[in-house]
Amino acid sequence: MRPIAANAYLGGCGIAALREGADIVVCGRVTDASLTVGPAARWHDWCHTD
Repeated sequence: MRPIAANAYLGGCGIAALREGADIVVCGRVTDASLTVGPAARWHDWCHTD
């Protein structure tokens, strides 16, 4: 049997949990852009559909 791998990368919505009052967000795999988009979404109060 050949090994098979699958990776799931999360977007910035999890990081935007900062808007719920979190000081620190610990997450698994996120896309590179999420590290910028997540805090920006919190700062600008963006919805996940924006």
